[in-house]
Amino acid sequence: GLSAADDLTNAVLAALSDQVAFVDRDGNITAVNEAWKVFDCGCGDLGLQRSGVGSNYLEVCRAAEQAGAGGVEGAILGLQAVLEGSRPHFSLTYACQSPSGRQWFRMTVSPIGSPPDGAVISHSNVAEPTLAGEALDVAAIAPAETGEPLLRVLTEHLAKTIGARFAFLSEVVDQRAGILRLIGLWTGEGFEESFEYDVDGTPCRDVLRGALCLYPADVQGSFPDDGWLKEIAAECYLAVPLFGSAGDVIGHLGVIHDKSLDDVSFAEHVVRAVGARASVELERVRLVRTLEKSERTARALLNAPVESALLCEPDGTITDLNEVAAARLGVTVEEAVGKNAYDLFPPEVAAGRRAAADEVMTSRKPLQMEDERAGMQFETSIYPVLDPRGNVERLAVFASNITARKIADETLRESEGKFRLLAENIAEAFWLLDPNDYRVLYVSPAYEELWGHTCESLYKDPKSWLTDVHPEDLERVLAALERQADTGEFDEEFRLIRSDGSIRWVWDRGFAVKEESGQVQYIVGVAADITERKQAEEALRQSTQRNATLIDAIPDMMFTIDRQGVYVDFVPANGTEPFAPPDQFLGRTVFEVLPASLAQDVMRGVELALDSGRPERLEYELELDDGRRQYEARILKSKEDEALAIVRDVTAQKRQEREEELRSVRDELEGRVEKEMLGKNPYGLTFREFTVLH
Repeated sequence: GLSAADDLTNAVLAALSDQVAFVDRDGNITAVNEAWKVFDCGCGDLGLQRSGVGSNYLEVCRAAEQAGAGGVEGAILGLQAVLEGSRPHFSLTYACQSPSGRQWFRMTVSPIGSPPDGAVISHSNVAEPTLAGEALDVAAIAPAETGEPLLRVLTEHLAKTIGARFAFLSEVVDQRAGILRLIGLWTGEGFEESFEYDVDGTPCRDVLRGALCLYPADVQGSFPDDGWLKEIAAECYLAVPLFGSAGDVIGHLGVIHDKSLDDVSFAEHVVRAVGARASVELERVRLVRTLEKSERTARALLNAPVESALLCEPDGTITDLNEVAAARLGVTVEEAVGKNAYDLFPPEVAAGRRAAADEVMTSRKPLQMEDERAGMQFETSIYPVLDPRGNVERLAVFASNITARKIADETLRESEGKFRLLAENIAEAFWLLDPNDYRVLYVSPAYEELWGHTCESLYKDPKSWLTDVHPEDLERVLAALERQADTGEFDEEFRLIRSDGSIRWVWDRGFAVKEESGQVQYIVGVAADITERKQAEEALRQSTQRNATLIDAIPDMMFTIDRQGVYVDFVPANGTEPFAPPDQFLGRTVFEVLPASLAQDVMRGVELALDSGRPERLEYELELDDGRRQYEARILKSKEDEALAIVRDVTAQKRQEREEELRSVRDELEGRVEKEMLGKNPYGLTFREFTVLH
């Protein structure tokens, strides 16, 4: 299946006239079609940086920007946003110096997968140029500003660049209720105070659904209940959503003007370019706010009843603690705060705690220890809390009663001889976990080959196996372990990072072993290496996704025709209608649908493509209701007895080519006549001057 999918991808790429390239999530080019290679060779002849397979397209764009190309910053920001997953799509019209002169192209970027594993980049030659690609350099806007001040500067710059009276930038407060908070509202003279509002009955409601919203004129007529639009005499409205890295809408950015919007293409490009920069900054602002909030909630964590928790200064002065810690010290929370912790510990414990604290402050690394008090076993962990300069600001001390676990450990040691022989003779890694904190109690020798660590190193740090789990999978693994307390089993696939840095896929399955009382004694299970299966699945998924993205990015109609000439399938294209509605030609042959001579040409192309395996090209005309249209078809083999016809309406392109040819002929003719006239009239008049006098 992977081989067939790759063959189809290569065939489609070879047949496209647009320049198409695949890039990975870092912007490295992994594949290009023939059209891309031809254009790249021409750019190399002009002294520009090449952009073949293996090069980084972001670096190529930056080199083009340094060479004086316009609009490149917007292209870089747009591509980065798609690769980061903060934008579902990006397009840009720009001018480019090519071997044949200055040309205009439409660049489109579509992500591969979600979250993106890469993207498809397509460049199409367009006849209608635009100056929007040369109008904005977002990177040069207030480079020293950050946070909400930068967002307001971007808003002001947006209004002045487009020439709009109002510009605004907001963040989502409540997506479900449709509540926004305006961070910046530029009125032409300054910024209004921030406030929250309900988007119901306003054009902002449509933006929150994730699409550009444009009303070039009479926006009040579309939203008669929006009193503010009436108050400011609004005529036009243009706004784009701001996406977070998870693909969700986190705000919106736009302009409002008291006159109609004339240059829509220019305004749309500027709003999208500024929006790409604003999305990144707004998400950073929200993240900083979340971190500050999490710091404030740290105090609540101290009151968790699960274990004893205490915060103290490096000298031992207690700054905070929870009820459990206070009870174990024999005081209340109010009595403990401000006192030295070493004065509250028993003398035989205080000396050991002080030595442990000194070691943590010296190494700046956590320390764990065990001790016995009043017939119970305790485990104490000391963590350094560092300030921005890396100095130990406070110490966090957590203590847990591990008496039950110690008893379970002893029971396990007494019975482990019964299953050791079985565990050490199976190919999978056999393991036992403590159900309370997921510490490893036992692993078989197969663990060393799978994980890349020795069993002894794991016993020294029984929870270190969790640090080997890929960060993106750790939360899911922990959640599955927590669910096993209710379901009685653990079944999960996840990635682990071996000691040599390589990544392996592991299938891990375990069951809870309970005592007669119903309490879980430990979790027993096996882990197997499934990397090869995962790699094959991922390769097939990426190829399928790449094909789907490529097909979505192609601006052409696609017809699937079998060897008998029957239309099997049809994929429409935006802005181009087929010869007849799909229900009138699907299931029928080309001879029943097309004119006889054209049907014969199509079938000849299908047969040649199927027999030779090479793409066939066909140009033809059809008389439609709106006049005669010209088409270009590329026919290629997709299956053993099926061909794919990629059809593009080239009427506008052919018309432009004819106009350029006529213009060239006219200029040549006038030059020849003028040359003859210069030799025949005694006054040295040009052809046009002689014509005017005549």
